Amino acid sequence: MATKFNCTFYSIKMPLKKLLLKVKSDPDFVVIGLKTNILESDFNKIIENSTIKISSN
Repeated sequence: MATKFNCTFYSIKMPLKKLLLKVKSDPDFVVIGLKTNILESDFNKIIENSTIKISSN
């Protein structure tokens, strides 16, 4: 089970076009690149309604 999850998104305009996910569990990790067409507000709703605890560093 992953212990750490980083999400970075790249977008000049809305909607979000690319998401970069880094899922880490010591000592390994995997990086996943996603092409999307999601609005930032919709992405925020997904994160807010998730059961995952989110923190920033």
